[in-house]
Order: sequence, then C-alpha cells, then structure tokens
Amino acid sequence: VNPHNFIPVFNEDRDDLDAYLKRFERVATGQDWPREKWATALSLCLGGEALKVFGRLSPNDSLSYDEVKLALLQRFRFTADGYREKFRKSKPEDGETGKQYATRLQSFFDRWIEMSQTERNFDSVRDLIVAEQFMANCSSQLALFLREKNCKTLEAMAEAADIYIEAKRLKNLLIVQNKSEDTTGKAKLISSPRAEMQCFVCGRKGHKASDCRSKPKQVFCTNCRKWGHDVKGCQKMTGTSKSTTSCLMLPKEETGPQQSMIDGDDSDRDDNVMGTVKTQAQCKKRPMPVLPGEVNGQIVRVLRDT
Repeated sequence: VNPHNFIPVFNEDRDDLDAYLKRFERVATGQDWPREKWATALSLCLGGEALKVFGRLSPNDSLSYDEVKLALLQRFRFTADGYREKFRKSKPEDGETGKQYATRLQSFFDRWIEMSQTERNFDSVRDLIVAEQFMANCSSQLALFLREKNCKTLEAMAEAADIYIEAKRLKNLLIVQNKSEDTTGKAKLISSPRAEMQCFVCGRKGHKASDCRSKPKQVFCTNCRKWGHDVKGCQKMTGTSKSTTSCLMLPKEETGPQQSMIDGDDSDRDDNVMGTVKTQAQCKKRPMPVLPGEVNGQIVRVLRDT
C-alpha cells in the first residue's frame, strides 16, 4: 500500500483535517486497501503536529485506524459538540446544490455520532437527540455540570441533573442560581424584570433624567468650577482681563451732578477701567498750550506740541 501515488502529505496549515480524512477513506475504499492497513497508510501521509499525535499513540492504537482518526480529530478540535453545532447551524453555501448540502449535513451528523461514541442503532441515536434537547433547555450552570460529568446515557444525565437540583435546592432546571442567597437557602434568579424608567424632565419613559435630550444644556466654567457661565464671563478671571478705555462727550453742558470722562487720578475706579469720566465743560476749563513766538521777525502765537 503506497498512498503517495494517490494523495499528498497532509499540511495542517492548508488542508482541512476532516476533508482530508474523507478523501483518504474514499481512496482506500476505491483501491481495495485492507482496513487493517489503513492506519499504517495514513501515518505515511502525516507530518508536523499530526505526525506527533500519531507518535504518542500506543503500539496497539497506532495500528487501529479508528483510534488514529479519533486522536487526530480531538487534537485539532473536531469534537462531538463541534460537529453537533455544525449540523445544527450549517447553511447552504453559494453555488452548492441540494444534493451537496444534504451530503454535507449527513457527514456532520455521522461525525457527531462517531465522536460521541454512540452506537448506530435507534435507541442510542434517540438518546443522543433527546440528551441534546435536554441540555438545550437547562440553565447554563447545569449544562456545564452535565458536560463535566460526561454522562454516556440519557438516564445517567437525568440522574446527575436531579443530584444537582437537590444539592442547589432548585425547583426548576431553567433557574440559574445567584451567588448571593437568602437565609432560607432558596436560589434566586440572576435577572429580574426591571421597572420601566421614566424621565422627570420630559415625562417620557425609557430613559433617565441624566440622559434626557430635552434637558437644556448647562454651561460650566472651568475656571471657578461653577455652573451658569463660561470662562469668558467668569468674574474671577485673574491675569487675563483686558483694560478698556472710553471717553464720553456730552452734547450739552449739564448743571446737575457731573458725569465723568477719563481721568487717571481717580483712585476709586474699577480695575477694568483706566480712568473716570468728566464733563465736556470741565474739559474746556483747561486752555490750549498757546505761547507767543517769532517767525521771520514777526511775532506770532504758536500752539505748543510735544
């Protein structure tokens, strides 16, 4: 038996192990190879990690094709649960005919039966299907407990579930036990229906007031850390204020209390104002700096400038 004349060496980076084993079995069947020679012929096609798996088998198991195939599938994560998920969730692919899709489903189911070490008879297959339905309708904690027990039969699985329920003091297989229990020892549900939230700002349901979009946006000052104004309007800004100078010219002279114009001598002015304001009349009391002078021998009045 020389498999290299028909199939190449298995490459774990490129080849799918399940598809490779199917091709090997079909070639071996088509060439009428004796089944007791299949394990040896397959070992000649292995390399890398797959060859290491074969090398770890006992001498008796290395001569059994079923044992070699089981070890390879387990090493590359082709388990019973994996084939069950593929069988349940597999969808038709683009360009795949109805016959090809049915064959692929049948292959997944056969691998599921094989990896779960289920006998190919009605009672065994029925127990497998019922056990799957049983696990699907249990709580996640109970399902994990049953998987750890690795129950071989449906009856053993049911007995293990009863022991779990009795130990946890549960009343329903679907109830998930909470970590915190009351003094009576009764398990609580992890999730409970929450009361519908209502916003007191807009009166609508479904969100809290802090998340309400109808709430007016509040302005926050990063300088004084208070609400109601921004940095530009903050009265506690120091070192960044700009002084403003202004002058007011009154059209008429007032006889009452005098308004003020710029005067730098006022000590009571605000820090943001350069000087106080005086009236136009007060400004006129100061004469212009006009002095006598001489130009080309003639006496003239000269306006003095700096």
